[in-house]
Amino acid sequence: MDSDSSIEICPECNELLEMNAMNYWKWCKPCNSTRFKNDFDKWTSGNAQ
Repeated sequence: MDSDSSIEICPECNELLEMNAMNYWKWCKPCNSTRFKNDFDKWTSGNAQ
């Protein structure tokens, strides 16, 4: 992590939550990975079958 970042704790899983210096985005890799895994089958390309 670079010096422009700070560290907080994710309220969902209590793991480290990374965010940029301006708090523009927050990222919890474990929670996001779990959401992606759980919702992957709902994703669609939008293309006709």
